Amino acid sequence: VGLGWHVSDAGVVWHNGGTFGSHSFVGFEPGRGLGVVVLANGASFVVDQVGTALLDLLAGGQASLDLPPTVTLAPETLERYVGTYDLGDGATLDVTRDGTKLWARVTGQDAYRIFPLDETEFTWRVVPATLTFRSSADGTVEAAVLHQGGTDVEALRFDP
Repeated sequence: VGLGWHVSDAGVVWHNGGTFGSHSFVGFEPGRGLGVVVLANGASFVVDQVGTALLDLLAGGQASLDLPPTVTLAPETLERYVGTYDLGDGATLDVTRDGTKLWARVTGQDAYRIFPLDETEFTWRVVPATLTFRSSADGTVEAAVLHQGGTDVEALRFDP
């Protein structure tokens, strides 16, 4: 790190950051005269991947994003997950649906879209975390498990 800038082993100079729900990435290769700026009105670590991929593309490489493949679920399936889940210590996870999109909001945070990896597991693109829904024998969704930072937090569903 030099004067607040990160310098990779390959000589790429870069910096990123996010505030108030936005995110930015600036990266350049001084020796090649290449640079990119990516600005987003959403707080997402994907912005850094986009910036790095664009630099690779400009340098003649193959641009690639490392996003997990998602699936499309019917609105009726998504509706099963809508509800409030108790994370403990007064925090809740509120899951809502808007058409074919599912959104999750932890107490005190903004709601962010979650993307289905399969019928029970979803991922955020704003943070490296996943959410697995657990159902009872009759198919009723009774809990969600938040997987983040090597920790699994079970949140039981309840009606506030």
